Amino acid sequence: MNANLTLKNKAASKANIFFLIGLSISIPASKAGMNAFLYLYVLSSFVLLRANAIDLSKNQWLLLKSSLGVFLIGTILAFFSKGADNDIVVYLQKYFYLLVPLALVITTLDNKKALKWSLASFLLSTLVCLLIDFYQYAFIYNFFRDEPGRLWGQIGYSRWPVVLVTAISIFLLMELNAKDLKAKLLMILLAAFSFFGIILSGTKGGIVATAILGIFYIAIKIRKNWWIAPVMGVLLVILVNSAFFQSTIASRLVVNESITLRILMIDTGLELTESNIKNDVPYFLFGGGIDKPEVPFQKALDKLPSKTLEKLTYQDLQWGHTDLHNSYLDQLLKNGFLFSLCFYAFVIFIAIQAYQALSTVNRYKGLPTLFWGTLASYAIFNCFYSNFSDYAVYSQIYFIALAISLPIALCDKTVNRT
Repeated sequence: MNANLTLKNKAASKANIFFLIGLSISIPASKAGMNAFLYLYVLSSFVLLRANAIDLSKNQWLLLKSSLGVFLIGTILAFFSKGADNDIVVYLQKYFYLLVPLALVITTLDNKKALKWSLASFLLSTLVCLLIDFYQYAFIYNFFRDEPGRLWGQIGYSRWPVVLVTAISIFLLMELNAKDLKAKLLMILLAAFSFFGIILSGTKGGIVATAILGIFYIAIKIRKNWWIAPVMGVLLVILVNSAFFQSTIASRLVVNESITLRILMIDTGLELTESNIKNDVPYFLFGGGIDKPEVPFQKALDKLPSKTLEKLTYQDLQWGHTDLHNSYLDQLLKNGFLFSLCFYAFVIFIAIQAYQALSTVNRYKGLPTLFWGTLASYAIFNCFYSNFSDYAVYSQIYFIALAISLPIALCDKTVNRT
C-alpha cells in the first residue's frame, strides 16, 4: 500500500515538473503551449500539494489564500460586468496565471532542482527564438536593406519584447555574480543579443523598458566601477547613430500615426472613466467585460458630448474599443475598478513578498536592486500595451514567481534565517 502511494507521489511530482518545463519553454515560444501547460501545471501543483502533504510556511499559506481569494473575487465580479454571457469563462482563461507564483512555490518545495530546470528551459527557449529572428533578419529580410521591418519572435509584438526584458534581467544578474571573465563576457553577450532582438521587434515599449532596467544595472556597477557610466554613454551614442538603429527604431520614435493613436486612446479611456463615474457606476465598478468589450464601450462613447466625441475622433473613427494600448486603463474599463483594486493589491503583495524573500539570499549581489529594476521596466512597458489579460503578462508573473521561490531552492545553503 505504502509502495503504491510512493509511486503515485513520484508520478505526481514528475508530471508537475514536466508541465512546468512545458510552460517555461512555451512562455517565449508558443501561445498554444502557454494555453495548454498553464492549466495543467497549476492544477497538478494543487494535486501535488495534497498528494505529497507539502508543508507551507505562514507566508506561503498567505500567498495561497491571497492568490485563490483574488482569483475567486474576479470570478464573482465577472458576473456583474457588462460583457457577453461567457465573460466569466473568458475571465477564468485569461487570469488563471494569478495562481502561478503559488504553483511554483509548491513545485520548488517538492523538488528544489525544479526551479533550475524551469529557468534553464525558459532561457534556452528564448535563445532559440532569438536565433530564428536573427536568421530571418539576415537571410529572409536581407538585413532590412530594402525596407524597415519588425520581427516579433514566435508570440507577437507585445509579448516577445517583455520576454526579452525578463531574459536580459536574468543574464545581467548572472553577469554581476559570475566568477571569471569568460562567464561575465558570455552573459553580457547574451544580454546584448536579447537587446538586439528587442531592437528588431521595433517596439517603443521594449526599448524604454530596457533603458529603465539598464539604469538599475549601471547603478549597481558604478558603485565600485565609476568608469562604466561614461563608457555606456559612448556606446549608447554609437548605437543611436548607427544605420541599424536608424532603420529599425529611429523612424518609429518620432511623432507619427502610432503615437497619435496611442495618445488618443489614452484620452478616450480617461474620458470614459470620468463619464462612467458620473453616469454609469456599474460600468465603472464592474467593467465592460473581457469578451466583446467593444459593445458597452461604444454605448458609453455615444453618451459623451459631441464636442468630446469630436476630440476623440481620428480619421472619422473612434479608437480603443477592444484594446486601449495601456494595461492600466484597459483593465479598468474591462474588469472594473473593484477587480483592478484587488489585482493591484495582489501584485503589490507578491512583489513585497518576493523582495523580502530575495533579501534573505546572500549568494547573489545586486539581486533586490535588479528585481526592482525589472519590475519598474514592466510597469513602464505595460503603459504601451494592454497586457494584464494577454500572454504578455506570463513572463512578468513568471519572473515574480521565480523571485519568491528562489530562497526555497537555495534553502539550507545561502538563506539567512536571522
